Amino acid sequence: MRALFTCQPALGHFLPLTPIARAMAEAGHDVAFGAPAAFRGAVEAHGFRWVPSSVGNDDPEMAAPRARHLELRGFAQQQFIYEHIFGGVTARRAVPDLLALAETWRPDLIVHDSSEFGGVVAAELLDIPHAQVEVHATGPRPDTMRMVYGPLQRLRAEFGLRERPIQELIDEYLSLTPFPASLTPTGSPVVPTNHYVRVLPADGTNALPEWVDRVGVRPLVYVSLGTVWNVRHGQETFSKIVDGLRGIDAEVVLTVGHDFDPAVLEPQLARIHVERFLPLGALLERCSLVLFHGGSGTLGYVVAQGLPMVILPLGADQPENAERCAELGVSRSLDPEELAPDTVRDVVLDVLQTPSYRQNAERLREEFERLPGVETAVELLERLSRERRPVLAARL
Repeated sequence: MRALFTCQPALGHFLPLTPIARAMAEAGHDVAFGAPAAFRGAVEAHGFRWVPSSVGNDDPEMAAPRARHLELRGFAQQQFIYEHIFGGVTARRAVPDLLALAETWRPDLIVHDSSEFGGVVAAELLDIPHAQVEVHATGPRPDTMRMVYGPLQRLRAEFGLRERPIQELIDEYLSLTPFPASLTPTGSPVVPTNHYVRVLPADGTNALPEWVDRVGVRPLVYVSLGTVWNVRHGQETFSKIVDGLRGIDAEVVLTVGHDFDPAVLEPQLARIHVERFLPLGALLERCSLVLFHGGSGTLGYVVAQGLPMVILPLGADQPENAERCAELGVSRSLDPEELAPDTVRDVVLDVLQTPSYRQNAERLREEFERLPGVETAVELLERLSRERRPVLAARL
């Protein structure tokens, strides 16, 4: 079987696909990743074949929509991204690239991240099934998803496709959700083709710096703002967080990413450590609490370790993730508009010292552990390719 994976050009959209793609390759299937040229390095660094598809943030056509989306805030920003970028530029530019690829390497199915829609339209035109991998921990939000309906309907019309409900098209065959079902908000619709699976991206090495072994009896607090938001909000936000954590008897480690210079932060106490990158799986095994932006990628690792959280939502799907985690009793949230060191200290101390947060986080971890593993995702994709019809989930 030939499986073509497609994604938006961002690590938070690419990484959730990688364990499934790797398992497909190990099962003997031919796997390729369609992504913009600027993302080729990331694809090949993970050992996959890259094929050109769509546009990256460096493309001139992306300049105007990216500038506009940076001017917006909150839900308006998300609506704009879905209408003009996910449903607009990236989908429109992906379809002809994927059709051209199919002339020489015809895929049997397309597997796309849940915000990449060019693969959906290309699969329809190629008359092959498609599957989506959910990249948002709390699932699709209807009031943002509907923003892609108009642009995708117009794109389909350009290729002579008849009008049909877009959400029905997106959800038609198979959806793989690598998060526990409890993270889906109460009352949110779950489509019949949705299957929950226990899948986490590999994070490279398990090597940790020597200081980790000297932490001792103090709790270890991990701080992260992800791989995108750390650049936009890093220096001021990290400084406020560190100032708040100075007043807590804990070891603290911040990872600031490859695009943020740790030197811009003032010299810290010996028990406050600043690193560019650390392997999350290995690090979180040592942690007592995670203070982070609420990004779905990091959230998946935190859930898998059963850790309580403090969430500072900065954008994208982070407010929804923060709200749901608070409802489940595994976290408290910080308001980025009113962030202050005293508030950071008080909230972190409360979560560290209140047993219910850890207990609820353990229950969420146990739910995740009960899900079928990546081998089930491979079996479902093989079945989809073979039967070419919707793969319905069993419901109790």
